[in-house]
Amino acid sequence: MQKLNTFYLKLTTVSPMHIGTGDSYEPTNYVIDEGKLYGFDAMLFYHSLSDLDKKSFDMKLHDWMQIIDFYKEHKTTAKNIARFECQVTKKVEEKYSTKVNKDGKKNTNQLEIFTTFKNPNTHLPIIPGSSIKGMLDTILEIYPPKSSNEIRQTLIVSDALMIDGAMQIGYCYRKHKNPDKESKNSIPQILEVIQPKSTFFLTIKSIFSIEEIKDKLSRYHAQRKESKYMQKGDFFVFRVGKYNGKDFMVDSIRDAKNSYEKEIATHTLYEGELPFGWLSAQILEDEEYNKFAKEISQKQNLTLENIKNKEEKIITFLDNKRKEYMSRIEEKEKRAKEEAEQKLKLETEEKKRLDALNPFDRIVDELIKNNPDPNASLSVVVYTGFKEGKFDEFKLKAIQYIKEKMIEEKSWDNPKKKSAYKRTQEITDLLISLQG
Repeated sequence: MQKLNTFYLKLTTVSPMHIGTGDSYEPTNYVIDEGKLYGFDAMLFYHSLSDLDKKSFDMKLHDWMQIIDFYKEHKTTAKNIARFECQVTKKVEEKYSTKVNKDGKKNTNQLEIFTTFKNPNTHLPIIPGSSIKGMLDTILEIYPPKSSNEIRQTLIVSDALMIDGAMQIGYCYRKHKNPDKESKNSIPQILEVIQPKSTFFLTIKSIFSIEEIKDKLSRYHAQRKESKYMQKGDFFVFRVGKYNGKDFMVDSIRDAKNSYEKEIATHTLYEGELPFGWLSAQILEDEEYNKFAKEISQKQNLTLENIKNKEEKIITFLDNKRKEYMSRIEEKEKRAKEEAEQKLKLETEEKKRLDALNPFDRIVDELIKNNPDPNASLSVVVYTGFKEGKFDEFKLKAIQYIKEKMIEEKSWDNPKKKSAYKRTQEITDLLISLQG
């Protein structure tokens, strides 16, 4: 087997880059606030809720948009348990916050966000070696059937690990290459991208020399209209990832045609202005490679330490939530116990009071309690009870009681009050009759 050349590259993203994974963020596991997306575990979020909030959440399970609104209303909790954060563009945040569209209809955009390739443990982006290898296979024309698989296997590309940089979430738009025309299919998508000026490094082993690869790249990009980034000195450029267009997926520009055998008329741009996937590469000497390898190791260790600290904060937050919830339960139980004791005390006192009453007074007391009119006079209450037969065992005493109360109320034998005057006559007749 021919000896392989080994060289190290420092990569710098010149434009946004998206490496498709097939995965996405959905608004049931993130919230957006103050220019950032906060990704969290939906089960942790649910367990952090109070029983009342859980019931409210459960009632919304039939409606996707109500669930999303619930997350927005509880974004502070979601942010406190977030394991991942990423910047978002103003357009994305505005769309996330929109409740009503311009046409007056409710915003039902589910805001699915397609993720770029990352280390699942550190959340740091990676440019997979397979993506770079696929690009080099095309440029070097060593893919089947143009070359044997044995030749292809002599190209070994490591994953490109991040030295420094950041990610962002924004819109990508399909646009016509002619600015005076519009694309027929211009529905935008939301993507997570690696931002320009992010740096990575990787190792390549190949039977080709670096000069041969640079020369092939130069010839390849010279044939393409959209290859705006030129090689300068020790730096050379190439393009990888999604949304690069068919021009950069074929080895011959003659094959870059649409299904009608016509030139591709559209391309996809990030936030409406930036092309995807351009990388600038620089050869590293062994000393520089060792330096970056050390930096990446330190960065990953620091990232893992930050993740560990974040996990501890999440655990503390959830523990405090549990304690707060238990404290509310204990307070509620304490109040319920005090109310029960107070109720028992009042019932005991009431029983003692009733036990001290004679049978007649007990009937009067019961009539007062059950009378629907709180403003009714005592004489009227007892008189009504008398008419209803409540005092059949104490008729004379009841009539005497009514007379006493009418006198106290100054309604006895008062011609100015017709109903009271009539009652006076009735009570008088009853007294004569009962005293017989």
